[in-house]
Amino acid sequence: MKKQIYSLFLLVFVLASCNNTDNGKYDERAINSLDKMSGVIGEINSCSFLLSSTIVKYNPNQQEVSLQIEHDVYLQGPNKLFIKTKGTIGRKSYWYNGEIFSYYSYVKNEYDTIAVTGNIIEIIDFLHHKYDIIFPAADFFYPSLTDDILTNYNEVYYDETSIDGIDCIEITALSPTKNIIIWIDKETNLPYRFDVNIENGNPVKTYVAYFSNWKMNPVLQDYMFEFTPPAGAKRVIIEPKN
Repeated sequence: MKKQIYSLFLLVFVLASCNNTDNGKYDERAINSLDKMSGVIGEINSCSFLLSSTIVKYNPNQQEVSLQIEHDVYLQGPNKLFIKTKGTIGRKSYWYNGEIFSYYSYVKNEYDTIAVTGNIIEIIDFLHHKYDIIFPAADFFYPSLTDDILTNYNEVYYDETSIDGIDCIEITALSPTKNIIIWIDKETNLPYRFDVNIENGNPVKTYVAYFSNWKMNPVLQDYMFEFTPPAGAKRVIIEPKN
């Protein structure tokens, strides 16, 4: 049985004077803005934020379905995380204390624990590649974010706009199969929103996510990252993906 957090690791860009290269068109202002955002995030020792997302995807009958999901995320460098997820897919939580990754479904009263070590990025990679567990907004915490975008998208553009009364830098990335837009809060240099549109819609068609309630370097107690199975909970092993 596979357990999965529905969200994506995504990238993007918009319109202004661009530099042409052999591989595509890239606005240096967009690249600099992404680097600046990554630099701010890279200096974080701990943080928490709320990520509210809407996913439109196709079910096995190729009918569109919409999922509303909210992730309450707590990260403590270098190797602790706690995520509370609720919405259309039910209510779940995930813990990592540096040695044990734990999953719990409140609806099914099921859990599993996996012994694994590594920093947050290493654990995210391991769980994604082995178990197909996808963490919300993980790409924003990768130091290679800018390089990943330039590698996977042919055009990257820059613009400035106001969204929900917040002055933002708008970055749009284009490829033949996927378009992504990132809005960066100009005051904090933190991500505010990102959209993904996938041309083939297989299985995800669109993804829209908003960041809110950012807290930078809060004091997070160790007990937040510890999991104890509730009374009567059944352990169900998370199976590796094929």
